Amino acid sequence: MSGPLVLASGSPRRREALATLGIECEVLPPTSDGPITATEPRARVLEHARFKAAEVARQRAGRFVLAGDTLV
Repeated sequence: MSGPLVLASGSPRRREALATLGIECEVLPPTSDGPITATEPRARVLEHARFKAAEVARQRAGRFVLAGDTLV
């Protein structure tokens, strides 16, 4: 793996959290929300986070990708 961590999110709070920890990252939000099929909240959040990570990982092969999701 080479290069900084890739944050698969456009969330300024996630970027700030990493910066507070001293973690350098490239910010690359996914281009879509994907086909989320789960209805149970926990499963829906996991499915969306996995989708975002997979989409960004295809664009940044060989890099560590961090993705997350929040359901409000």
